[in-house]
Amino acid sequence: MVSSSFATRCMLIQDLERTRDVLSEPRPVLWVMDQDAWAKGLDYARVPLDVSRHVNESLRDEFDKVAAHNEHHLSQVRLALGRQV
Repeated sequence: MVSSSFATRCMLIQDLERTRDVLSEPRPVLWVMDQDAWAKGLDYARVPLDVSRHVNESLRDEFDKVAAHNEHHLSQVRLALGRQV
């Protein structure tokens, strides 16, 4: 059985991946999934915590880069429209 804290971290990673897909695809599709089957099938209970932490940090860093990139574009649009940046 997967611990609740580990399962929570895994779901967070899955949510970040899904968010990344929605932000990066021109016409995103969110697929329904069985989170318990996903965690069991990938045997998350055996994944070392350091690996999960590294993946989580990497995804967070990438998400921050996308957010900063998008904010830069929004400031350019505001400038082009004559609005304050």
